[in-house]
Amino acid sequence: MMRFLPVKTLIGGLMRLASLSLRGKFIVAFLLVTLIPVGGQGYLSYHGLRRALNDRADKSLYTAALQTADRLDAFIRSNLDDMRTETRLPTLVEYLSLPVNEYETSVQEKRASETLQALSSKDELFITSYALLDPRGMNLMDTFPSNIGLKEYDRDYFQMPMETGHPYVSPVEFSSMTEEANLYFSHPIYGKANELIGELRVQFSAAVLQLMISATQGMAGEQSFAVLLDEYHIRLADSIAPELNLKSIVPLDPQTVTRLQVARRLPLKPVEELSTDLPAFEQGLTNAGTEKPYFATQLVESAGKLYSAAVVRTNSRPWFVVFMQPQNVFLKPIKTQTRDMVILAIIIIATVVIAAIFCAQLLSDPITRLSTVASKIALGRLDQDIDTSRTDELGHLAKSFSYMQDSIRHKIAELNDEIDKRNRAEGALQKAHDELEIRVEERTAELQAINRELEAFSYSVSHDLRAPLRGIDGFSQILLEDYVDALDEQAKHYLQRVRAATQNMGRLIDDLLNFSRIGRQPMEKKTVNVESIAREAYKTLKDEWKDRKVNLALHQCPSVLADHHLMQIVFVNLLSNALKFTRCRETAEIEVDSETKDEQTVFHVKDNGAGFDMKYADKLFTSFQRLHRAEEYEGAGVGLAIVQRIIHRHGGRIWAESEVDVGTTFWFTLTG
Repeated sequence: MMRFLPVKTLIGGLMRLASLSLRGKFIVAFLLVTLIPVGGQGYLSYHGLRRALNDRADKSLYTAALQTADRLDAFIRSNLDDMRTETRLPTLVEYLSLPVNEYETSVQEKRASETLQALSSKDELFITSYALLDPRGMNLMDTFPSNIGLKEYDRDYFQMPMETGHPYVSPVEFSSMTEEANLYFSHPIYGKANELIGELRVQFSAAVLQLMISATQGMAGEQSFAVLLDEYHIRLADSIAPELNLKSIVPLDPQTVTRLQVARRLPLKPVEELSTDLPAFEQGLTNAGTEKPYFATQLVESAGKLYSAAVVRTNSRPWFVVFMQPQNVFLKPIKTQTRDMVILAIIIIATVVIAAIFCAQLLSDPITRLSTVASKIALGRLDQDIDTSRTDELGHLAKSFSYMQDSIRHKIAELNDEIDKRNRAEGALQKAHDELEIRVEERTAELQAINRELEAFSYSVSHDLRAPLRGIDGFSQILLEDYVDALDEQAKHYLQRVRAATQNMGRLIDDLLNFSRIGRQPMEKKTVNVESIAREAYKTLKDEWKDRKVNLALHQCPSVLADHHLMQIVFVNLLSNALKFTRCRETAEIEVDSETKDEQTVFHVKDNGAGFDMKYADKLFTSFQRLHRAEEYEGAGVGLAIVQRIIHRHGGRIWAESEVDVGTTFWFTLTG
């Protein structure tokens, strides 16, 4: 019953308004006519200002987040660049090149120690250790003496440079000696014969991150601040609440907590002390890298004020920089506007009430008298005496009533004429409808002819582009092979880029040709075995799965009436898609099956690959549209467009269902 209360209240109000006197209705009408536009304008102004303030805050927060992320990346790059130079210092190379039994008391040891002490003094506040490690991970020399002799072979900052030969920066980890959070930079050291002789390791206190994040406070406006999180959404630094550092945004599962504690990424505390519970914050982090990297969240678990935030990923580490500002700070102008609107509304209401009372008295009396005469005329008494002496609108109304009797007679005659005209109009409308159908058929034929011309044009242009592309690629290859000694590295690089671009253009032309052929190729429908076609298509893709672990489930499917060659193209594209986007899985799971829905056979190809966001599903079958970056997954974006065209030519339809990081299922039918 409660859901109907507003409707009943509205109906009751209208009934009470109908029972008011004419004077009362005038007053109410004046108020409504005045207040509705004022209220509407106030509403639009309020929401317009709020939207503008939100947009401005979002842009400021995003800019501040980008700048903060750039500062962090610059800090990491700068230290790695310094280490690249430091690992080439002769004093360090000469020391590590000595036989093990000559390390102690050697002149080289003294010089190397002096060098490490000098290097550590460049940032005495945050550099807590500069160390030399041998190829087995033993700490040979350290500006923090307690670390000397410590075996560090199991730490990621030792293992990664030794395996890759590249410098490395670690996540925030705890020292086994001091139990303090640190950031480790490491770089392999090579001898004169380019052999690996050790590693340079620098230990920064994680407080340097807190200092950098705190320094950005207020960058995006009053009370704005930044939060730095790692890939597990664990706070590494917080401008306004450093006590929350090393706590995750939402609780992690116990297995993950244990693994991170073993890796020294989290302190040895109970699970409930290592997290907060902010699901809106957690969800907002998924916006990083999207077109709208903004979200709103609270920072207190039970309640609290709302914050607007922008999130950006850093390039050097899988970290997130979140810049936030309380909404009540940047929405302050709305309070001032609301106060002014209320004052203006009170003034307008008072003025309107006074004007309404005066106008109601002036208008209601003559209208009441005229209403009495109108009632009598409505009863058929058309001999009434009406005062037509007034020259205003009411006088015109009175004269209109005096002419009513004649008008009624004329209207009856006009009504008969109108009926005849309507019959003639309906006949004309039917004729126009018939002509329109003919024009639609003619236009449809014209469009079909134009489509055929466009397909032929696309095919011709694609063929004409092949020759110059082959020429560019061939001559570039000749330059690289025959004039290799005359070209510097930059010229070779440019020629290689030219060849890669022409080859990529060639693949695009092939896709365009295939897409053109599908529209023009005649179909030879016959009964085909879908399961057999899918198996043949999978065999043709052997190069894509022969070195991978792929579980292909080919279920029995009913035979259908279709073109065998075109259906093989459908399954080659769908299975190739499934193999491509399951590349990141240890075991790819691919299924081909069918089922009956609404008395119609529906086939599907399902995988456990990367998936995609369903809000971009409308772009899926559009030519040259991609839902993933080219650096992650190759392709020109034509395969699914070809599949859709083939399915449509068979009178069917195709659609997809997907979930990010879970997988994708393509469904299709072969009958209308």
